[in-house]
Amino acid sequence: TIKSTNTRFPGTIVKENDLIEYSDTTPGLDGDPIVARVISVGTTHVTVAGVAAVTGISSGFLPAATLNVTDLKVLTTELAPSSDDTLFTPLPKINVSNVDLADASLSIRKTFTVNIANNELSAQVVAETNESFLPFDEERYLLIRSDGSTEALSADKITDAIKSFDMILSMDKLNTSSRNEAIFRKAKAFEFLGQDTKSLELYYQILTAPRPPLIENEKPEMNWHFKSGFECIRILTSRNNNQDLRAAIIIADQLSSINGTRSPEAKVISERLKLENFIWDE
Repeated sequence: TIKSTNTRFPGTIVKENDLIEYSDTTPGLDGDPIVARVISVGTTHVTVAGVAAVTGISSGFLPAATLNVTDLKVLTTELAPSSDDTLFTPLPKINVSNVDLADASLSIRKTFTVNIANNELSAQVVAETNESFLPFDEERYLLIRSDGSTEALSADKITDAIKSFDMILSMDKLNTSSRNEAIFRKAKAFEFLGQDTKSLELYYQILTAPRPPLIENEKPEMNWHFKSGFECIRILTSRNNNQDLRAAIIIADQLSSINGTRSPEAKVISERLKLENFIWDE
């Protein structure tokens, strides 16, 4: 618990989940600044919990007895300096009458709350409508655990994941659902590496693979089949050329003709693409 003689503390400066930092010169400590996460904010105090230590950067050690500090501060992220604080920004060139933003794209950063079990996400992270994930690099993607510690993400981990999916696919008597799931996740991994064409080939592999006889008590696999079809449509439509648009419509039509729970969704997509791009059935 942190208290201050200042009657204005904590006011509105400190918020839940903020990180605070201070120095502790108690003999025996490593000298790194102490960093703690705010878990609750009262009217006259805040309650904090230690975070994972990073040697040479910070310590999560909290004192067992009263400690007076003079350098307590809330950690913040410094934004890049900018002299432009307006809603509308002048273009670098004059005499421009209008700008066509029809094919423009906006890069944004978002956070997702995920649960991890057995070293993998318990559910797939899905982009919103008209959004897609940029190819993987170590600066774009970061995993922060609930205790404030970070997990380094690197391309070699995605490559290792691809190898794991290959091992699964080499198993004998793999049922159709497990096979399609492994191929789908392998395709997602390639997409994170920026290899959209390879991803598209794998998604298409699920759509076109001959259906083997069902083993005992096995139901026809539709879940990963539909997911792969919609991923194909997403990638193809993002390329903005007539040939790929026609391919996306063909896939949407095929999905709509299947007796599945997502068939109506595929039909709507097919009709929308045809109307938006003036593509008619021949």
